Amino acid sequence: MATEVFLLLLGFASISLALFQGRMNVSLTSASYTSVIESTSVCHCRNYCSVQSDCSAFTLDYKTTDIVDCYLSNNAAQDLKLEVKPSSWTFCSNECPRCAAPFDIDAGTAGCIHINHTGMTFDEARRYCQGQGGDLASPVDLNALRPHLTGSTDYWVGVKSRRWFSGRATLTDEWGAGQPNDAPDACGRATAYFSFLLADVGCGATFKVACGLW
Repeated sequence: MATEVFLLLLGFASISLALFQGRMNVSLTSASYTSVIESTSVCHCRNYCSVQSDCSAFTLDYKTTDIVDCYLSNNAAQDLKLEVKPSSWTFCSNECPRCAAPFDIDAGTAGCIHINHTGMTFDEARRYCQGQGGDLASPVDLNALRPHLTGSTDYWVGVKSRRWFSGRATLTDEWGAGQPNDAPDACGRATAYFSFLLADVGCGATFKVACGLW
């Protein structure tokens, strides 16, 4: 049973298990777990959590093909926080959070965002984001990202040569007044000067970094 269910789950990024909604390759943050049991199957783990009045989520960790470590959490649904953990499955009694650390800012249509406040060049920023498992933020709607950018400095985003890394061309209303005004192959930043609309600049400048998954 355990082996069959595990192989079935591996084919999906998310799945529903009775009343639980699951996410692949994520776990809760370690402080969220309140107990652990050894279980013989996914279903046994689900059933155990179901009869506990305060169990809000559980994570599966396969020790062998026959034994499952089942980590349980009684955190309130709104307090659940996910983090990336390969080969783990987390199931939540309500809908699991959409975003997982380090991309733990849910920016709606802008996707899941991670901010780094260290100044980097454009190439350094892109390598950093890719090292986290994403890329420079390339939202389908820049306005959904802007509220999550703060302060008086600028952020590199996924724009170069006036195109987003997602493949779409930048829109006129995504640029600040008078922008773009640099070389055609310049890099794009979300600038505080224009309330985090875009401005272009040489790629060797250093700014904070907005990484994203979309």
